[in-house]
Amino acid sequence: TKYGIRIDAVLPGAAEVVGSIALFVAAEEVMFYYCHRLLHTSWFYQHVHKLHHQFTAPTALAAVYAHPAEVAFSNVLPLWIGPVVCNSHLITLWLWYIL
Repeated sequence: TKYGIRIDAVLPGAAEVVGSIALFVAAEEVMFYYCHRLLHTSWFYQHVHKLHHQFTAPTALAAVYAHPAEVAFSNVLPLWIGPVVCNSHLITLWLWYIL
């Protein structure tokens, strides 16, 4: 196990992969929701999240137009926390990121 991710020659079975990815989806949804809610509190909105709302065009670029702290805590952390907490296999992590 390295950084909460299993790296061994024994590959996970299909049931483990599907179950893990289902947990990852749930963890990502909850983490993103609460992180985004935190970004709308007065201090975080003024100092971090306001940058994201300055982009008014309804395009995909608007989703990634954000302060680096917002990208790390609201976009990256939710995708990473599930696999680490579940001590998932590296292959499962890769599948999660690809899907």
